[in-house]
Amino acid sequence: MNDDNSAAAQDLAGITDRALILAKDGQTDEAVALLTEASKSGYAAATFGLGLVADSAGSAEDASRWYQQAADQGSSEAVFNLGVEAGDRGYASEAERWYEAAARSGHVRAMESLAAIALARDDLASAERWFQQAVESGRVELTYSLALVQQDQGRHEQAVRSLWRAANAHDPRAMVLLGDIARQAHEPEQAEYWYGVGAALHHGPALFGLGLTLADHGDYAGAEAAMVAAAEAGEKRAMGTLGALAESRKQTNEALGWYERGAAGGDQESVEALRRLRGSGIVI
Repeated sequence: MNDDNSAAAQDLAGITDRALILAKDGQTDEAVALLTEASKSGYAAATFGLGLVADSAGSAEDASRWYQQAADQGSSEAVFNLGVEAGDRGYASEAERWYEAAARSGHVRAMESLAAIALARDDLASAERWFQQAVESGRVELTYSLALVQQDQGRHEQAVRSLWRAANAHDPRAMVLLGDIARQAHEPEQAEYWYGVGAALHHGPALFGLGLTLADHGDYAGAEAAMVAAAEAGEKRAMGTLGALAESRKQTNEALGWYERGAAGGDQESVEALRRLRGSGIVI
């Protein structure tokens, strides 16, 4: 691209950005005028912008027409949106074709959508392939999903490697699963390490796992503190555990409080404990 073409592209990009800001501020007519001029120059992002404005105005037919034109001009975002539109209309096969076309252009959300479609079909191999492509294209947060699919296929070594990558990218879900794996393998130091890293992020399930691990090797004070922190972070299982602990100490009112919080959060064990306590006549 020569300097003149580069400058022209920058001008069109600037016009398009300014138009989208105007549209966001409610100045739709001005935005459409700018985008239309840029679109006439074959600038795909501007044509796609016209689709977005039409979409926001509730004009699905106009939006689809602009998305199609932008797709013809090379916009992978427009191709993806055509897939979303087809899916919303119930045309699953058409949506998948659009997603595949967008994915071939490197569109990461299209890859994620294709992975979701594959999972719905229980096609784990295809789901893994799309998650892998998305991760390699920069969607690091999908590494955890990739690990789960690998684990579901019985490919545990690959799953653990993916979990390590996800954990190193600060995904607390991966830290918890690595902790679970270590705890099940009777590797308490590894379990405590991974739960502890997640707990430092104030992640409820990690704090819960840390509490279990500390209790495993007799640190009951530390375990209780971790459970309280987990409960305060919204971990409903910790609430049930703290209720059982209070009940074992004959601290009925405290137990009732924890069970009520756990039950309100959907913890079935807390629900059953409340039913048992109330049925016994200990509490009303």
